[in-house]
Parts: sequence; C-alpha cells; structure tokens
Amino acid sequence: MSSLSHLAYLQALEIPTLVSRRDLPGAAPTRRLQLARKPPEAAGRATTPDLAALSADLQRPAMADAAATPPTTRPVAPESSCAVADTPVFSIAATSAGGWFWVDEVPAGREPGEDYAQLLLAICRALGWSQQPAVQECFNYPVTASLAGGVDQAREALMGFLTGRLARLSPTGVVLMGDFKEPWFDRDCLEGQRVVHTVSGWQMLRDPALKPRAWATLKTLRADD
Repeated sequence: MSSLSHLAYLQALEIPTLVSRRDLPGAAPTRRLQLARKPPEAAGRATTPDLAALSADLQRPAMADAAATPPTTRPVAPESSCAVADTPVFSIAATSAGGWFWVDEVPAGREPGEDYAQLLLAICRALGWSQQPAVQECFNYPVTASLAGGVDQAREALMGFLTGRLARLSPTGVVLMGDFKEPWFDRDCLEGQRVVHTVSGWQMLRDPALKPRAWATLKTLRADD
C-alpha cells in the first residue's frame, strides 16, 4: 500500500496520525505529506470505511509494489534429507590381540560391550594366547554431524584410521570380522598385510551356531605363533 492510501485509511478510521516536525538525529528522513481536508459538512458525521473497497485497494497496490520491487533473494541450502541419504553410517571395532589387528563391523553407533570383550577373550584362550585382548577404539562414521560426507569421504576416513593403526602396531596380520562388502571399505588399505577373513564377532553373539565356522578359520592363526 502506498503511503497516501495508508494515511487516508487511518484518517477514515479516525485513527490520529503523528508526523515529527523535524528529522530525528540518525533517523531516516521523514516523508511529510499533505492530505486533503474533509469538507466541513462531513466533519460531524461518523465515517464508516467500505471494507470491500478497502480489501480490493489493499491488494492492488501490493501487487504493483511487488512487480516494481524485485524480491530479496537468499541462497537456498541443500536439502538435509539428501545429505543424510548419501551419508554412510557404520561403526568399526578395532582390537589388538595375539599380535594381530582385529577389525570387526559392529552395529552403527553401538559400543562392542562386555559380551563382545568376553568373546574375544575366549578366542584368545582357545588359541593359547596369554595376552588378553584390548578393544582399543571404535571408529564411528560420520565422525561428527559437521564432518558427514558421502561414500568417498567415508572411505578416506576409514582408510586413514586403519593405515594409521597398522603403521603404529606393525601386527602379524589383520583379522577381518564381518562382510566388509560395502563401498566405504577399500581393501587396498590392507595391502602388504596377511588378511584372515571370518565371521563377525557381533554375529557370533547373536547366532552361536556360527562359532564353529569362525573357529575353522581362526585356529589357523596358531601356525604363526
């Protein structure tokens, strides 16, 4: 609505309007408009605005102003649902036991837990190792919400985690526990390592019938003692 129309409606509704006599310091300049006075014969008569005409008049200037003034454009952020859908979510338990580096895929966001530690301890005892296993770390992806990325970023992050631990521990080999068929896992990070692939410890806890199958593979580790 234009300033003239705005003031005219205020006057019709008998709402007094105030205008400063001079511009205030630091304020934008005030537009002082001259309004037509009502004729004397109408001064004592109550004035009721035509609401239908008022509504129509409110719409017309608004559309004209919108056409004359381009709207403010704001950058549109990418939809978070797309980012979440493209972000892998997984957790890896890393354990040092018997001179081997054990890498197990566990449910996302879950710590291995006491039952898992007891399972690895039982495996070490069955292999005749006196040293108790220690769950060193649990790698979770995404690392943080702000560092969430796609498959390529997840692969690079996990590769950096694994290669860093392998360089520090210099193990006899790597025991991969789980499928590890997801695109975020790059087997090249285990290049130069002896790799023994078996059933996930987490799966063995849920299905004890998998233990004989896992043992058939794990008992070969004793040949490297």
